[in-house]
Amino acid sequence: LYTEISPSVKEPVFEFKESPWIQSQKYFRIVAPDKESFIREFNAHKEEILRVFLKAEQDRQIAYYKRKPDPKIAAFLKEKYKLDCYVPSGYNINKDLKDFAWISRETKVDSRGLVVIERKFEGMEQFRYQRIIDTVNAALRRNIPGPLNGSYMAIDTVTPLVMKTYNYDEDHYAVMVRGLWTVVNDFMGGPFVLNVVLDKKNDRVVYMMGYVYAPDDKKRNMMRQVEAILFSAGFVE
Repeated sequence: LYTEISPSVKEPVFEFKESPWIQSQKYFRIVAPDKESFIREFNAHKEEILRVFLKAEQDRQIAYYKRKPDPKIAAFLKEKYKLDCYVPSGYNINKDLKDFAWISRETKVDSRGLVVIERKFEGMEQFRYQRIIDTVNAALRRNIPGPLNGSYMAIDTVTPLVMKTYNYDEDHYAVMVRGLWTVVNDFMGGPFVLNVVLDKKNDRVVYMMGYVYAPDDKKRNMMRQVEAILFSAGFVE
């Protein structure tokens, strides 16, 4: 992000282009004659700047994962769920059930996980808010227990969730959900992102969830790494 404030500038200018120096780098330029006009120009484009930079970082992370994916997990997701997903080494398959998979990377200080749920496509009502929450929470309750008896993972519905519809992988209708997960009857929790994607060709809905647990650390960069894995997934034709 190149900025310049100078009285020699006649009027504010905003421009974007691919970086002339480094492949995959994005280049924004804002020049203005004074501080006030610079702030106006920056505020008018700040959402675009953030979106482009975050997407570029995600693409960089995905490209890195594609170079050395875990072959066992890649084969598992491709054969069972028809997904090309680039999960790096260090992750393990914790559960492999008929329509549910739980994959995670566990260390002494944090946990990063992926959940894949598959359901037969029954209609667009499956993409409504409450139906999504109910479907995912039922699967989590059955399959991811917490550390205490009677505890289990769930989407936290007390904290507001952010939802949006978009086209996943360019041509698959999808709903993205962001928010917090929790462990019922315990005190664990953290951020998650969930993609609910319609795969018409295979008459199914695929729920792909990524989450982070790191009680003593900042979670933003960890979550972005998990998101990169999640968004690397492509549907096998």
